[in-house]
Order: sequence, then structure tokens, then C-alpha cells
Amino acid sequence: HMRAVVVGSPDYLRRHGVPRQPADLKSHRAIGFMIEGQDRSGWNFAGARTGSPPAERLVVNSNDVKVAAAVAGQGLARALAYQVTDEVRDGRLRVVLKKHEPPPVPVHLVYPAGRSAPAKVREFVRFASERLRALPVLQGRGLEPARRGARDA
Repeated sequence: HMRAVVVGSPDYLRRHGVPRQPADLKSHRAIGFMIEGQDRSGWNFAGARTGSPPAERLVVNSNDVKVAAAVAGQGLARALAYQVTDEVRDGRLRVVLKKHEPPPVPVHLVYPAGRSAPAKVREFVRFASERLRALPVLQGRGLEPARRGARDA
């Protein structure tokens, strides 16, 4: 299962405060992400949307740039857990609004069903499934700071 999280750098959170509720995002800067046709009307939280997204200081179309901007203190960013695992573990980003996260979504490998799938497809699915199941971040673990005493907001 994959978590969608909101993250910010420790420096950004010191300067602007830690949001405790989705409504607090109105007073925060955000790093937006846009792809063609994407709905940008709000951020999802546990089955609900914020009334309006936080003010987007920067809008990008690359997840790597979004994460780098968040690390640089440019605002809060929404990301999938695997996109920010190293930065959270290293203390460069903190997860906020954890209690308000939408439910994790399952990760699927989709391929033609039955024995008609070529052997190489079946082998890849077996290989990929084992690798994905072994990733702590897909098991709800591994998105904690490495240093003792640090905690998610």
C-alpha cells in the first residue's frame, strides 16, 4: 500500500509553523505539481478536500524538483511515500498532517490474466511482486526519521 503524505523541511516548518489541520494550509506556501488535465482544486485528506489548496509558490512537473524544492524550504509538498523516504529518514523533510492522510492505496501490477501471458511477463510479475513486497515503505514502515527524538507532526 502507498501513502500520500504532506512534507515540509524543518526550516520551513520553523519559519511558518506546523499545520495541525488541513484548514491550516491556507496560511502556508505549497509546491504544486501539474500534469496535463490534472485537477488542482484542492488537496485530498481522509476522504475530504481542503477548501482551497495552499498558495502555490512554485508549480513543477517533475517529482524530483518538487522534493528538492521542499527540502530547500520553499513550501509544503504532497508526495507519495516512496518519493520522500530518504529525505524523511535523513531529517531533511518531516511528514505533517499524518492523522489526516487519505487511506493508503494498493499498488497493482496489471497484466493479461491466465496462462496465455508470456513466460517473460509472468516472470517479471513474480520478480516485481517480490521486490515490491520487500520494500518497507509499501508495508507502512520506513518513513520515520532515523535520529532518535524526532517525531512526525
